[in-house]
Amino acid sequence: MSVKPLDPNLNDMADSDSRDGAFETYAAADEKVVVVVDDEPAMLCIMEAALLSAGYRVIAATDGLSALDAASKSRVDLLVVDFLMPKMNGAETTHAIWKLCPGLPVLMVSGLPMEEVRAAAPPAVNFMQKPFEIWRFLERAQALVQEKQG
Repeated sequence: MSVKPLDPNLNDMADSDSRDGAFETYAAADEKVVVVVDDEPAMLCIMEAALLSAGYRVIAATDGLSALDAASKSRVDLLVVDFLMPKMNGAETTHAIWKLCPGLPVLMVSGLPMEEVRAAAPPAVNFMQKPFEIWRFLERAQALVQEKQG
């Protein structure tokens, strides 16, 4: 698998603070697709790399609008979304993507206290507190994708 930025001017994803838009990885068509949204480039890169290593096809976005655009153009099996982001927060992003993909499993991640996030987020959203251990993140993502297949 290779990672290809949709914007060819952005080469180093981990070190770039100007990573705007969506980046998509290309893999076999039968692999599960995960949209990952986070405005922190390092966190986005970590989650993207972990999911890639587990065999998922990943569409990475730096904001909710880019994620919504990506979800409108691709089949999606899981949305991983940061709660606190500019333009559209995680709750707004989730609602918008659910209009396109009803029933899509969502894993919302946040550095904020979970009580605050739960109070503002839509029901039926799974939560994970940042920072997290990457194996726990992958375990949760895999369970949500399998649950969708169920």
